[in-house]
Amino acid sequence: PKAQFAELANKITYAVGRRRAEIALERQHTQLLASHAQLAAIEEDLRSSYHDLAVSREQIREREQRSAAMIQFLPDATFVIDTAGTVVAWNRAMEEMTGIPASAMIGRGSYEYALPFYGERRPILIDLALNSDDVLLERYTNVQRIGATLEGETVLARPQGRERILWGRASPLYDPDGLTTGAIESIRDVTDQRHAEKALAESEERYRSVSTVISDIAFSCIREDGGEYRIDWMTGAVQQTTGYTSEEVIAMGCWRHIVHPDDLDTFDANILSLLPGETADCQLRIVRKDGEIRWLAVSTRAVRDTEGRTRIYGGCRDITEAKRASDEVRIGHDRLEGAMEAGDIAWWEMDCTTGAVTFSARKAAMLGYPAEQFSHYTDFTMLLHPDDHERAMQAMRDHLDGHAPRYEVEYRIRAADGTYRWFSDTGRVTERDDAGNPAIVTGLVGNITGRKHAAEALRESEERYRIITGNMTETISIMDLSLRFTYVSPSITALRGYSVEEAMGQSLEEVLTPECIPIAKQAFEAAMQQEASGNPVQAVTLDFEEYRKDGSTIWVNNTMTFLRDSAGKATAILIVGRDITEQRNAEAALRESELFNRTLVENLPDYVLVYGMDGRIIHITPPAAAALGYRIDEVVRENLLSFVAEECRDTVTRTLADRIQGNVIPPYEIELVTRTGDRVSVIVKGVRIRYHDTPAVLLVLTDITERKEAEAALRKSEEQYRLIADNTADNIWIFDMDFNLQYVSPSVKKMKGFTVEEQLAMPLETTMTPASYAAVLQRFQEEMALEATGTADPGRTVTFETEEYCSDGSMIAVENSVTLIRDEQGRPV
Repeated sequence: PKAQFAELANKITYAVGRRRAEIALERQHTQLLASHAQLAAIEEDLRSSYHDLAVSREQIREREQRSAAMIQFLPDATFVIDTAGTVVAWNRAMEEMTGIPASAMIGRGSYEYALPFYGERRPILIDLALNSDDVLLERYTNVQRIGATLEGETVLARPQGRERILWGRASPLYDPDGLTTGAIESIRDVTDQRHAEKALAESEERYRSVSTVISDIAFSCIREDGGEYRIDWMTGAVQQTTGYTSEEVIAMGCWRHIVHPDDLDTFDANILSLLPGETADCQLRIVRKDGEIRWLAVSTRAVRDTEGRTRIYGGCRDITEAKRASDEVRIGHDRLEGAMEAGDIAWWEMDCTTGAVTFSARKAAMLGYPAEQFSHYTDFTMLLHPDDHERAMQAMRDHLDGHAPRYEVEYRIRAADGTYRWFSDTGRVTERDDAGNPAIVTGLVGNITGRKHAAEALRESEERYRIITGNMTETISIMDLSLRFTYVSPSITALRGYSVEEAMGQSLEEVLTPECIPIAKQAFEAAMQQEASGNPVQAVTLDFEEYRKDGSTIWVNNTMTFLRDSAGKATAILIVGRDITEQRNAEAALRESELFNRTLVENLPDYVLVYGMDGRIIHITPPAAAALGYRIDEVVRENLLSFVAEECRDTVTRTLADRIQGNVIPPYEIELVTRTGDRVSVIVKGVRIRYHDTPAVLLVLTDITERKEAEAALRKSEEQYRLIADNTADNIWIFDMDFNLQYVSPSVKKMKGFTVEEQLAMPLETTMTPASYAAVLQRFQEEMALEATGTADPGRTVTFETEEYCSDGSMIAVENSVTLIRDEQGRPV
């Protein structure tokens, strides 16, 4: 600053004389002292902001680590592949289901993950989540697509040689930019469940005639001798839909009395006018008991009963929400059109047989041509840049031939003014002919010229300034009260790309984006009004989006304060600006990471719910509600204890109270009761959170019902093994790799006269003759050498004889059959 003021003083000396220069220098020195303390405070704020940015990045890393840990400990068999088909995660449950350790599967591609289930390398459900395949779909039953998620079952799988029915759920995974990074699939053995469902379906077959028409309400009415219909049976969600009980509607004689007056003709034509053998479907409105109007979808069928009378069976479904959703779709379409217009995006469609194209007029307008100029796809392709023509045509051929899942390309195309503009074009086959050949291709095209220019300018800018190593990225500017720059620090070049001279000549409109200009002017006017009222303005901090010289924009945090003269009157505005673009991007990435984690939790097979301080459920994931046999809306706002087994409620009540007090509760086991009365064993883990800015508790419930059954079977197996080992006539030994005896069966007493404790305390060399001991060591070294080659059979058994001492001093010949015990990695232990 002293050098700057000296330079300023010299300029003034040559312009207006030495005396006036000295006066100006004293004034500037006073201003510098006034702002020095303010700059120090601003520097402290900058350090705090950088710390906050580092914390945000750490939070993102922690969330990613938690996601990986959640996958590893999921109770359902789960694995993850990247877009190249390489396995990147293979959890413990998958190891148990297939018998294949993660170390043998992670990093493998070429459909290696299909081998444990089908004995061959081929695509499975997880591949459908990334790329649709009609042939592969035929290998699954009950395939459903919910958004990007696929659910399906297969009866062809044979994990570990057992034919099983497997249910799978597969979803693509995305990075924060919305790009596909891979896919995840969870697999569950539902063999027993499906067998039970089959038995249940067979028992319900007798209700087939009613189930063909029933939805939410089922009814039956009979035609009286006078020709009028009388309702004699109604069941289902009658009161929930109409507000009347079934008895009240039956007492009306005919539910025509609650039909909206404008829909009575529809009711008469589709219900009362039916002849035996006829069916009808219609939509009409009813007036509920409370006056609310609801839409119903009605399906009816007229038959002749055993007494020769006409009887009508019908089913009603409340479609009010669907109607509203349809309206919302229409509104959404209008909004989409508006968004496409704002984003310089247009739709198009091509007939693959004729080459004819239809498109929104915006596509032609983006190039400056009239829409009438284009009727065939070649009318567009003839305008492509020579360097891009073949690449664009090949992209379409690859998609039509089935080599690419979609048509996707960026190219330059000549506009009416002779310039070339960059377009991004994406589409896919939306209709096929009877032979399965592509018939219609539909897509979107967007003008990305600005983005391309900005990217190129950014690349050039980064290359131009790559040697700048200084840490000072803040700029210091001074504006007079007419909002004209009177000083700009040299660091403006690093921040916005302009030289000091160029920045000094810019107006506020040339610095800020249109959205920020009124905010800046309003802040200045408010500050001047406050100053005029005699209340001096302290520092004001605002974030503005500012233009760089290359046309791109950055976000700058500006701390502004007035410079004052000796009388305290504001004379200029001091502005300290710093680039916060990276910080804002990090905050956006954090929000996207939270969205990704929420989506992941919603699709996890674990049961996740949130309850408030009153113990009532305020959020529950779809798998959790489904496990209890309820819809989500039936569970939300209910007390958590109403779903807990009676013998577990005291435990849950205590832990709920402790958790609300902020105490850390270790995981514990309880049983839940489903709608049908079945028991579900779960492990409960929880933590206090804030949900929509209110205190709440997040619970993760892991279904261990099947695991407990497996543990019981394992205990039984181990007990059987123990009985065999303790009662066999042969002697069983277990040694570690240093020849320390770890276990000996009780039969050693009968064979050699030693107790188990005596034998365990004896070194190996004291149990046999020196020659036998030397032979054992030699054989062990040979086996270890064979093991090191990696070609030996890991399950091999070696047989040899030894001469061993008995407790009475005698010797016996012992035939030994020895095999190696291995750890999870296959290493001898």
